[in-house]
Amino acid sequence: MTTPLRLLLFVAIAGCADPARTELVIDVFAENAVVERADAVRLRLVGEREGIVRIEFDETLRDPDWPVRHVVAGRGGEWLLVEAFALRGEAEVSPVRARVRLEEGRSLWLPLLLSEGCWARSCSPAESCEANACEPVPVPELTAAPPSRRPANVWDGGLDASVAFDAGRDAAADDGGRDAGNDGGLDGGLDGGFDGGVDAGRDAGVDGGRDAGVDAGRDAGTDGGVDSGPLCPGGCDDGVACTVDRCTFSGCSHTRDDSLCVAPQTCDAVMGCRDASCTESPCRLVAPQCGCPSGQGCYFEAGSRVCRPAGTSTEGQACASDRCAVGLTCHDVSTTASSVPMCLRYCSGDASCSGGPGSRCLVLDGASSLCTANCDVVTQTGCPGNASCAILEGAAGVRYTHCSGPVGTGGQDAACIDDSSCQRGLRCVNTGTAGAPDNRCLRWCRRSAPTSSCPGITSCTRLGAAPGLVFNGAEYGVCF
Repeated sequence: MTTPLRLLLFVAIAGCADPARTELVIDVFAENAVVERADAVRLRLVGEREGIVRIEFDETLRDPDWPVRHVVAGRGGEWLLVEAFALRGEAEVSPVRARVRLEEGRSLWLPLLLSEGCWARSCSPAESCEANACEPVPVPELTAAPPSRRPANVWDGGLDASVAFDAGRDAAADDGGRDAGNDGGLDGGLDGGFDGGVDAGRDAGVDGGRDAGVDAGRDAGTDGGVDSGPLCPGGCDDGVACTVDRCTFSGCSHTRDDSLCVAPQTCDAVMGCRDASCTESPCRLVAPQCGCPSGQGCYFEAGSRVCRPAGTSTEGQACASDRCAVGLTCHDVSTTASSVPMCLRYCSGDASCSGGPGSRCLVLDGASSLCTANCDVVTQTGCPGNASCAILEGAAGVRYTHCSGPVGTGGQDAACIDDSSCQRGLRCVNTGTAGAPDNRCLRWCRRSAPTSSCPGITSCTRLGAAPGLVFNGAEYGVCF
């Protein structure tokens, strides 16, 4: 006997007196080898109306009578994706799919065959196994639903020799009834009746999410999230905030929506919201940056400019565990093999460097120009804890401050090789002669008002000939 499964799709038509039924009669047949090897059959219907896709019916039948019948009633013009599988354990095999459209006032018939040749085929959700090969899901031309007796060219499910595909147990030809031999034939007519209520596959609320994707279950209301389903495993969220993500019969689609961006930004399907007026491609490094989506910054990586999620570390801070904020980059100021990363500002000239008087625009990483760190040699502010501030001299005698590290262990008057040998706030100075050098770690101090004190019996000694090391209107020396 057939297995009647009935579904009320989208709208309740209970009590309708119109004899012109809008319905789809689905019969799932199987070749002998599939019947013998399969543990169950699964039938799934996915409906689409006004761009919304949702699972309308999903049922697994163990030891079914063949053919498996399902009657769908609904409105004309609605599309359905019909999927049938044999199950071997939990694996779906012999996948067959068809996309059909209900026609107002007509009862149409969709026969599907689970074939042995498709047993080992693994087709994508947008394909059906046809003629032992995965093909795009077809849209077949449907005929009127069969009459009360099975047509001669339809498999009756019996074991008689005149039928090519058998699924039943009797030895006689199809008698069109429900005899004790269980020939699998149709009953006296198509009952097409409705079950007692609305099928549970239809959720009780509105999906409401921008993805408008396949709804995986029975929502109680607006979920606003990323749905998933058989056509879109894992959902359709592409991670781009300004695209509208949908699950359709052909899989996920992502449509740009400029209204989701803040003007003058427009939506890029890959980069997200971007300022189309940006004159540098793909983005501008120097502040004010442009060309990257909101929440991202332009960074120089591996020889090219890229947009990346912006960090929170500010200028002068360490950046070992966090990307720097917009307009800054994580730069290693180490003078040894050890890494001492800190956030420095991208620049195109000294005017771009707003950190303070010690900050100058220099090419520090061999490619992009960066502002040196504005720091204080006496108080050692402006550098990360494992770096020390120093006053340096560039081209044309221009002096600036910058950080370097890592700091050493040498205290006041300790022997040293270079600044990295000394503790923070000290520098390595030759206290001997050129012929007989005597390098010592000596503390920075300020000779000009406000002067800074030196420990013990030392005093703030001038560096070099008069006027000494003058920076930003003040003379600096070392405690010696």
